[in-house]
Amino acid sequence: MSTENSGLQGVSLDHVAFAVENWSQAGPVLAERFGGVWLHGLEQPAFNPCQLAYANGMRVELMEVGLQPNSFIRRFLLETQVHARAHHVTFKVPDINKSIALSTSLGFEPILVNVQHESWKELFLHPKETGLGFLIQIVQAAGEIRDSVPESMLIGSPWTQPLKPASSLPVFVSVVEDMNTTDIVLRDLLGAQVTQHLNISFRHEAALVSVYRWEHGAQLMVVESDANEIGIGLLAFRSDGALTWHPRELIQALDRADFSPLLGVKIIDLSTEVYEKL
Repeated sequence: MSTENSGLQGVSLDHVAFAVENWSQAGPVLAERFGGVWLHGLEQPAFNPCQLAYANGMRVELMEVGLQPNSFIRRFLLETQVHARAHHVTFKVPDINKSIALSTSLGFEPILVNVQHESWKELFLHPKETGLGFLIQIVQAAGEIRDSVPESMLIGSPWTQPLKPASSLPVFVSVVEDMNTTDIVLRDLLGAQVTQHLNISFRHEAALVSVYRWEHGAQLMVVESDANEIGIGLLAFRSDGALTWHPRELIQALDRADFSPLLGVKIIDLSTEVYEKL
C-alpha cells in the first residue's frame, strides 16, 4: 500500500458526530470527564446539533432528536433500538466542487448535495459505498455555524461548563471489512497521509491496521476485521492533553475498554488506562 497523499489538498478532519436522544445524557462523559468546551448548540425542527472542542482542536458533535415526529435522528436510533450511535465524520475542504468531481471519478456517488449557500456547502458519501460504517460529510464552510444562523436558533450549554482543562482527542478507531476501499476513500479522495500500515493480532486473529492523518484534527486508525461491529468503535482521549498513543494499546482497548451507551461507542483515557503495547 502506498503511503503517499494523492487526493484532495487542504483537507482537515473537523469532527465526529453521534446521534443521541438528548444532549444532556452525554454531558457527564464529554464535558465533566474530558473537559469538552461548549462551542454552540442549535435548535432546528428535524434535529438539534451541538459541538464540543478538545485540546488539540478536535471536536465531537451531538445530534439530538428534533421535535418533528419523523426526525431522521429518531429513525436512525430506532433502526438498532439504541440510545446513541455514531452517525458521521466531517471533513472540511477548500473547494466542494473538486470534491464532487473527484468523488464521482473514484466511483462514489455523492448524496444530499447542497451547494446553495455560500457559508455552508456539503455532500455526503453513504457507508454502503465507502464500507466505513458511518456517513462521510464533506463541507466547504466560511467560518463557524454559529456565525451564520439567526441568534434565535442558538442554545446555551445544558450543563455547567467544566472546571478542568479540556482533554485531547488524538485518535479514534473504526473497524471495516475491506481496507482497500477504505484506502481509496481516505487517501485517494480525502487526501490523508498513511502514517502506519501493519498487522496486529485482534481477537486472536491477524488484523490489518492503517493509520490516517490530516493537517488538522484527530488521526483515524482503521482495523480490517470480519467482526460484526463495523464502524466507529473507540474514542481515545488523553486527559493530560498529550497526543501520543500506540496502535497495540488501541487494539486492546477496542476489545476491552468500557462501552458508553450514552454515546454508543467505547471510550478510553490513554493517560490513566494502560494496555499492553508490545
